[in-house]
Amino acid sequence: MDRARCKQLLEEDVEVETSIDFDKSDVGDKEWMSILRRSKAEFDSLQKKKGAETSNEASKRS
Repeated sequence: MDRARCKQLLEEDVEVETSIDFDKSDVGDKEWMSILRRSKAEFDSLQKKKGAETSNEASKRS
């Protein structure tokens, strides 16, 4: 692709889809369950970190 075409593409309004439409039918059940478990584990670890920060703040106040 030449530079002029690249520049034209960059200047055009490009609509970017920000939401993720994840269709379960795209992957098999085992893959889907591993994705859910991984997402749940990440969420739980974030919640634990958030909880630890909150308890640290509470202990500093008392």
